[in-house]
Amino acid sequence: MENSLAIRNPELAKQWHETKNGKLTPFHVTFGSNKKAWWKCEKEHEWEASTWNRHKGRGCPYCANKKVCIDNCLATLNPEIARQWHPTKNGTLTPYDVVVGSYKKVWWMCEEGHAWETKVYRRAKHGSGCLYCCGQKTLFEKSITVTHPELLKEWHPSKNTSVDPSTISFGSERKVWWKCEKGHEWKISVYSRTRKKTGCPYCSGRNATIDNCLAKVHPEISKEWHPIKNGLLTPSDVTPKSGRKVWWMCEKGHEWKTTANQRVVGTNCPFCKPRTSFPEQTIFYFINNRFKNTLSQHLTEDGVEFDIFNSELSFVIEYDGYYWHRKRYEQDVKKSEYVAQKGFLLIRVREEGLQRINNNSTINISVGNPPSFNELNNVISEIFKLIFQHNNLCCEKVNIDTENKKYDITKLFKKKNIENSIAFQYPHLVKEWHPTKNNELKPEHFKKGAHLKVWWKCEKGHEWESAIYSRTTGVGCPYCANKRVCIDNCLATLNPEIAKQWHPTKNGILTPYDVVVGSYTKVWWMCEKGHEWETNAHNRTKGSGCPYCTNRKICIDNCLATLNSELAKEWHPTKNGTLTPYDVTRSSSKRVWWKCNEGHEWETSVNNRAYGSGCLYCSRKNKLRK
Repeated sequence: MENSLAIRNPELAKQWHETKNGKLTPFHVTFGSNKKAWWKCEKEHEWEASTWNRHKGRGCPYCANKKVCIDNCLATLNPEIARQWHPTKNGTLTPYDVVVGSYKKVWWMCEEGHAWETKVYRRAKHGSGCLYCCGQKTLFEKSITVTHPELLKEWHPSKNTSVDPSTISFGSERKVWWKCEKGHEWKISVYSRTRKKTGCPYCSGRNATIDNCLAKVHPEISKEWHPIKNGLLTPSDVTPKSGRKVWWMCEKGHEWKTTANQRVVGTNCPFCKPRTSFPEQTIFYFINNRFKNTLSQHLTEDGVEFDIFNSELSFVIEYDGYYWHRKRYEQDVKKSEYVAQKGFLLIRVREEGLQRINNNSTINISVGNPPSFNELNNVISEIFKLIFQHNNLCCEKVNIDTENKKYDITKLFKKKNIENSIAFQYPHLVKEWHPTKNNELKPEHFKKGAHLKVWWKCEKGHEWESAIYSRTTGVGCPYCANKRVCIDNCLATLNPEIAKQWHPTKNGILTPYDVVVGSYTKVWWMCEKGHEWETNAHNRTKGSGCPYCTNRKICIDNCLATLNSELAKEWHPTKNGTLTPYDVTRSSSKRVWWKCNEGHEWETSVNNRAYGSGCLYCSRKNKLRK
């Protein structure tokens, strides 16, 4: 027989068992037979398997350690470990019944009498030894039950059901549940309780409770907790000492991220806070009234900013508020040295609590934190005297009343803020500021870098919400740019012919009105013939049609079984697995098995058969007859 195992695979035929297969020989079975037979390898192992499995490359299961025998068992290959096989806890299972690579969990007993359970391969392949001898498991005398009995009072009575404290070492990193006498519950490692001596985090104020949380202790600050960006975290979940960064939103809608402990010590909205302060602007107001060429927040060619500067009279005034300068001493010293190199008079007004700048070119004037109106009057008078002296000018009396002028100073303050706002710097955005949806918020309130999301309305009437900074960097209307869908740019409007093939049920609530023509979201379609397929709107608008009508996919209409039923009758009944004539087209190049009326079996592609190729064996016989 031409297809016999002896002819097609003589090497494999050598392993045919000489006695256990009866009268059946390798000459009597085909190499593709699913019938089971007995085999015998060169190491004398015997087993049963189908000829087809052997032909595909399946070897001896004992040599491959898939079955156990005397050659590959644990007792033979690793007698040292086999000696620690537990004498009673493994039932009838012995070291002769498992291979060294077995994943089976069994019981062991070391020379010290410790009993433990682990997999055979961990012992044989990785050298795993007694868990107690190497400290991976805990003996009773080293457990917290013995070493720290006082902690058992706080061992949670119900949440540690799978853990016994008598099996946990006092140095264990395992996290377990605890419960203090006040009923607070928390999870932490045993090591933290025994070595680091940590107690209840709620009683110590490290974790929030109803009594020590931010919401209770600082309700005013809690009002600025961001309503959305912190997820499920609330002011009731953090303490005033928390160093975790969270989101905040002020009454003007500005958003920023900082810690609760920073808020408690006095930090407020960084967007509402101008780059200048009221005391600084008060000094500038009176100095500028007398010396008209005085500048506020002047930036030099070297990129150094002066709070108050006059080039003609060569003086610089710096106002150093405590909060913003308490950690900037080195920077302040460098700035003083820079001013000295330029030859300018430097007057530093520093709030109480700040260290003096000790160099010959810097004049320090101390004020309170914050300074009173009377203090400001005295400071400004002193500054005028220093400027007059530095420039050899006659001292003259200057009328200074900061309290009386506070409204004029505030106006000047607001004017500077407006000049820095998007209303002044980006007037085209003012036209798109939504007229009703932003409540009291105005473009005058924000600088170009604000992260707050506000509402916009383009000239076509599209409305959307977007961060201010994204608008100032050039991002426009998402509907006009086809990044969001509306009635103007949807598939239903721009390509109604394709929209007709939108699947009526498989897209849920999604409709052709909900996607743009260039959408990459995959959706379901149905053609006129009822074929269903999934692809995105972008592909459809580029010309992609029904894959079944174009034979790119298989269905009942274009399969081999439908279009060539006679040929489909010769489809091999077993050798193609789950593949059937309903799963291929006539033009498929896939090689499959066939079986003719005479019982001949051969392998060739579907398209070869469809183009007229027949049975190889029958065609040879026909030639011989001729």
